[in-house]
Amino acid sequence: MKRYLKYIKPYKTAFILCPILMMVEVLGEIVLPSLMARIINDGVVPGDVSMIFKIGAMMIVFILFMAAGGVGGAYFGAKASINFAADL
Repeated sequence: MKRYLKYIKPYKTAFILCPILMMVEVLGEIVLPSLMARIINDGVVPGDVSMIFKIGAMMIVFILFMAAGGVGGAYFGAKASINFAADL
């Protein structure tokens, strides 16, 4: 592994950002079902429409973060792997 560190070093930022952004996407995928359960339990069952809209807005924010994490993770992952392979 030490042999490859000199090829990874110029792209260290991309190698670090890729898994972090992927974790942001996975975290969103974990949180969304619980938010959906809150919509049902706290909004639909009691008939509280304002709660449905609040939690729906939170879901949209999480989805935007997930999209940014997915696109960024794919971009930095591709950038790091292509440049590493080209240098290798």
